[in-house]
Amino acid sequence: MSVGIPIGRIWPVPAAESLTDAMLTELYGRADQPHLRVNFVSSLDGAVSVDGYSGGLSGEPDKRVFGLLRMLCDALVVAAGTLRH
Repeated sequence: MSVGIPIGRIWPVPAAESLTDAMLTELYGRADQPHLRVNFVSSLDGAVSVDGYSGGLSGEPDKRVFGLLRMLCDALVVAAGTLRH
């Protein structure tokens, strides 16, 4: 999956190289105990949708991270609007 637009890390310490899927999986990894992880896309002004959908804000790197997070989770909660769409 590590193709296309590179993903960099800026926090807590900037990474000198682009993050591979293996590196992202290690960073996001599974926790030792149950926890909740939230992932969403927003614009610089805080908007979470364009014309009612988040797809207009999401790019290839966002979708790549989202796909990895889906593979790492035990359960996935989807909002009603996404489910209806």
